[in-house]
Amino acid sequence: MYLYKVRSGGIFLLELKKHEIRQNRKKAGAFTQITLDDDYIVPDSKADVVKIIHTMGNVTFEEPKVTGQSVWVKGRMDFTVLYRSDQAENKVEALQGAIPFQEKISMDGVDEEDPVNLSWNMEDLSVNLINSRKLDVRALLDIRAEAEEKGSEEIPESAECTGEYQQKNTECTLMNLIIDKKDILRVRNEITLPNAKPNIYKILWQSIQPQNIEKELENGEIRIRGEAQVGILYRAEEDEQVQWFETTMPFQGNIECEDAASGDIFWVQLEPASMEIESRGDYDGEERLLGIEMVFGANVRIWREETVRVLQDIFAVNKKVLPQTQDAIYQELVVKNHAKIRMGDQMHLEGEKEKILQICSCRGDIHIDEASQTPEGIFVSGVLTVHLLYVTADDNYPVEHIREILPFEQLVEVPGISKDVQFYMEHGIDQINVNLLDNSTYEVKAAVSLEVLAIREHHYNKITDLKEEPFDPEELKRQPGIMGYVVKEGEELWDIAKQYHTTVGELMQTNSLKAEKPEAGSRILIVKKVG
Repeated sequence: MYLYKVRSGGIFLLELKKHEIRQNRKKAGAFTQITLDDDYIVPDSKADVVKIIHTMGNVTFEEPKVTGQSVWVKGRMDFTVLYRSDQAENKVEALQGAIPFQEKISMDGVDEEDPVNLSWNMEDLSVNLINSRKLDVRALLDIRAEAEEKGSEEIPESAECTGEYQQKNTECTLMNLIIDKKDILRVRNEITLPNAKPNIYKILWQSIQPQNIEKELENGEIRIRGEAQVGILYRAEEDEQVQWFETTMPFQGNIECEDAASGDIFWVQLEPASMEIESRGDYDGEERLLGIEMVFGANVRIWREETVRVLQDIFAVNKKVLPQTQDAIYQELVVKNHAKIRMGDQMHLEGEKEKILQICSCRGDIHIDEASQTPEGIFVSGVLTVHLLYVTADDNYPVEHIREILPFEQLVEVPGISKDVQFYMEHGIDQINVNLLDNSTYEVKAAVSLEVLAIREHHYNKITDLKEEPFDPEELKRQPGIMGYVVKEGEELWDIAKQYHTTVGELMQTNSLKAEKPEAGSRILIVKKVG
């Protein structure tokens, strides 16, 4: 960048050397809670509903739209209902439906060009019988919207100019955002039923619980590894009796990031988009294969730490120069840290629940109630909701469901945290185990992982231009050729040299100084250079 200034004697040329970085900054956020309520008519192909056993829901969003100071959120909630039917043979059935929604969220400070990220949590999902052919579906959704400001920052490193100029520079280590993208991670696998299990006639219920997810950046790609607890409730081919199969499936996938290197700082937020299981025929044409597809939405960010010289100040010995500045921000890494929370409890069946013959599956949902800064780090509190599906000893009620809630609290340590620190947080389930102690008592053990990326925003005065003003000749004449000066508290030689139109080098040579920051109260000599 070149800036031209006209002065007596010709044209003054200034060149600012700059280092360009990319960075995103959290700009605005908003939270809303909406209620979905709709009547659902049971399709003619489905048996009458006698009792609701279990429900499961998932939310998908369309791309949000910003208008004015608001964000329009559009999406749908898909739900699955497992129920006891009125059929003598097929006592367990399932059905699926969806409720579309649209919501306007007010958000001060958002602009139309700002990208907006959406997240959700289902506080409650209930399905109640109106009659055997009509259901009342209600859901309470928490929706959070966060807008970011994307852009680049030109950091002045030094100035090249004519004349006797003095420059003050400092070095800083900052984060340069090299990759910011949304991607899709798709995982496909196939599992064969064990020989002891009969062929599949119809899948009634499916469950996929991703857990123990690990992420690694290497050779221009982010490698995702984990395992999934996969389970199906199905009707057997021969006698159409309800069967259950569950297994743990390892999986892996890659997200391409060509410009990234192994030492870069990366952050990947995975959101399950769809989890599907379908039965397939094997080599003999028997329905014994399970085709599994997991689709995750991935928000990927990769930063590279760079050491950059920053131009702090500039002045001229033979003229009066006023640096023109503006407030600017650069970001630095504070810490990337994680914590693991272990929890467990012994529980008993309550009410009129049927006794447990066999645990079929367990899955969990994490809800974060609070994530706030403390002097030591990020304090996180929330609950893990555990859903247990089990087989009973009563043929009239072959399958039942239990919901248990495990609260948790955890401090994720962030050394050096302060008010100017912003953080990203990711949570996941590492493990859920259920041990059956007797037909009405069971023990639940779980492990939840928390990951935090903390970034500090540094504000500084960025030099953008220089303004020249002429010396006052009379003022210069009044200054003595040599004078004594007492150093003030916190004062550096730079400050003194700038005030009296000399150089740091001249002051150090005249006073035989080795440090640019002399002790407060010490005396130095200043020799007049101009006037």
